Amino acid sequence: MAFVVIGFIFYSYLYPVTEKILNQSMRSAKDIEKKLHDEQAYLSSVSRDGDATFLIKKIKVRH
Repeated sequence: MAFVVIGFIFYSYLYPVTEKILNQSMRSAKDIEKKLHDEQAYLSSVSRDGDATFLIKKIKVRH
C-alpha cells in the first residue's frame, strides 16, 4: 500500500513537469522545422538547377 501511495505522489509530481518539458521541446522543434522550411524555400527561389550560389555568381559577373 505504501508503494502505491509513493508511486502516486511521484506520478503526480513528475507528470506535469515532464509534460511541460515535452511541450517546450515540441514547440522548439516546430519552430526549427519552420525556419528550415523557410530557408529551403528562399534557397530554391534564388538558385537555378540546384546551384545555391547562382545568384552570387550572377552578381559577380555583372561587376
